[in-house]
Amino acid sequence: MNNCGQLGCNTPGNCIHQIHIDTSSKSVATANPFDCTVLLNHVHRNIRKVALKNVQMPIGFYNIRSPYNSFTINSNAYTVNPGNYNLGTLVNTLNGLVTPSVGSFSVSGLTNTFQYTPAQGVSVPLSGTLMNLLGFTSGQSGVAQNSYIINFDTYVYLYFPDFGTSSKENTLGTFKIPINVSSGAILQWSENIQNEQYVIATDQSKFIDRIIVRVIDRYGNVLNNNGIDWSFTLEVQSDA
Repeated sequence: MNNCGQLGCNTPGNCIHQIHIDTSSKSVATANPFDCTVLLNHVHRNIRKVALKNVQMPIGFYNIRSPYNSFTINSNAYTVNPGNYNLGTLVNTLNGLVTPSVGSFSVSGLTNTFQYTPAQGVSVPLSGTLMNLLGFTSGQSGVAQNSYIINFDTYVYLYFPDFGTSSKENTLGTFKIPINVSSGAILQWSENIQNEQYVIATDQSKFIDRIIVRVIDRYGNVLNNNGIDWSFTLEVQSDA
């Protein structure tokens, strides 16, 4: 949509343009499609409002990844290789890392809890980012205090540093996108079936000739989609 040239577009702040962005385009400078800069052909001046219209995002990032894939036992550090794990493959991987001489991990299907059983003579604490996701509190052994979560990405943030955030709360995000598909599927988000999301420019003298965009997880870290491109549409209300 572009209403320039139509009745009313000469009124300040009344020009509306839709910007369709695909990270596979030559206008996108990136090594990571989730952390990129989009060069625009048109300079948008005196921005008034920026709205997210739709998103098409293949889910290619891993459920077990840095910095949530490490832990320590008895002051020894362990790291699970990044990848998409289910419960069975994760338990097998953990036990392959620590070996019986250190201890073993198991899962109770009735309570959705992990258990760590140290080998004789091995002391704890057991700690680390991965152990937190598996329900253990720092220094805990035995049955985890909390239930585990393997697929912890319930949403992502689209963060546009030039547009700022859409909330007064301490969240590094401009727009919030729920994750309602599994890894390998394509997330389809549209304001028509979800909710309207926009930001109002507080500095209306601002202009943009490029857009910086980052996809950030719920804990504030930039995601890596493993080279898989994605696309989205913004609607910009401006003077020109």
